[in-house]
Amino acid sequence: MMLRPIITALIICIPLVGQDLPEPPRPPESPQVPELRDYGGKYQGVVVHRLDVEPKATLHMKALRGDIILMGTDVQRIVIEEKITVKTKYEEKAQEIIERVQGKLSPPSASGEAYVFEVGKVGDRNVSFGYKVRVPRTFNVIIHSYGGDVDMSDLQGDLEAKTGGGDIALSNSAGRVKVHTGGGDIDVFKVEGQVDLFTGGGDIEGRTVEGKINASTGGGDIDFWTSKGNFTINTGGGDINLRSLEGTSVEARTGGGDIEVADVTARINLMTGGGDIYAENITGDIEAASSGGDLSLERIHGDAVLFSAAGDIGIRRITGAVRAKSGSGDIEIHEMSLEEPGKEESTLATTTGDVYVNYYSKKPVDITAKIFGYSPRYAMDRIHGNVDFTYKKDNGNTVATYSTDKPFHRIIIETTTGEIKIMKGER
Repeated sequence: MMLRPIITALIICIPLVGQDLPEPPRPPESPQVPELRDYGGKYQGVVVHRLDVEPKATLHMKALRGDIILMGTDVQRIVIEEKITVKTKYEEKAQEIIERVQGKLSPPSASGEAYVFEVGKVGDRNVSFGYKVRVPRTFNVIIHSYGGDVDMSDLQGDLEAKTGGGDIALSNSAGRVKVHTGGGDIDVFKVEGQVDLFTGGGDIEGRTVEGKINASTGGGDIDFWTSKGNFTINTGGGDINLRSLEGTSVEARTGGGDIEVADVTARINLMTGGGDIYAENITGDIEAASSGGDLSLERIHGDAVLFSAAGDIGIRRITGAVRAKSGSGDIEIHEMSLEEPGKEESTLATTTGDVYVNYYSKKPVDITAKIFGYSPRYAMDRIHGNVDFTYKKDNGNTVATYSTDKPFHRIIIETTTGEIKIMKGER
């Protein structure tokens, strides 16, 4: 009768066979107090933080100061080399400051869902920092820095980096990317994914970028080469240069700079507050507008919608319909091919400028040219070409028409004080 309670107690004390108990997160290795190097009036030490981790997790680096180098590796370990420099003549004081301000690396159990590296309050301008960080390449990384450059490479997880004013560079990476700098430059190379880039006033440069790209700067230049995807480009006043792009859409806007686009296969929308626009070898429809600059296009395989408040509009070789309007500039179209299916009508209008059109088509094309304020007697010298126009008066204006049977396309031209010249070319 006394055996039963004893047996029950024994059963309660013995763990169930085969039950997996959760292992607590492995604590980081305690950083060793570094040996200090004397650089004459300042001392420098490197504190090394190490922690073995799982291959897919998040590292959040908070309140950093100084330059940061971040690299992805195939080793399942976080290694942070924290270089601290103290401006002082006394080694003991430098040692005390370094031990007090050095960062702390915490595992998820102590900081939520992410590994956290955080630097405490420094409160001393005589202390500067620099970081060299290695993480598993599949890690997600979040970096928040008060200032300094950020250089990142060989990463495949999601990435967010924000610095108060330094440059940001990213290369050989894939994943969701979001970078922000208060005023430095941004450079991305061989990056794939959703890419959001912002700088308060620096330049942005991208090469071999693929995905959905959003790039914005308060006033710097933006350049992209040899890239694929959908592009949304904005600058407050700098120039935009886009070359060898392929995708669905390209939108580029600048408050007053020039825009150059070449060798692009996509639907394009360009706008500048006052600069010039140049586009060459475009496959896809294009829209372009400038508040005062010139528009120059060459080798366009698609329809074009163009506007300039005061500049000239010029096109050399286009396959597609054209809608162009200028407030006071000239409109010139050389080698306009109208033999492929597209919009049924082209309209060209300018207030004071001249209009010249040289078109090619084996199919019938109707032309209507209107000049305001001139009678047919005087307008014949202002509306001319190698087609047989019929002139008539229309409320004090003159309309010249060239009609065909069952037209494939229509060209409508208007000007107030300029001249109109239409030439039908032969192939």
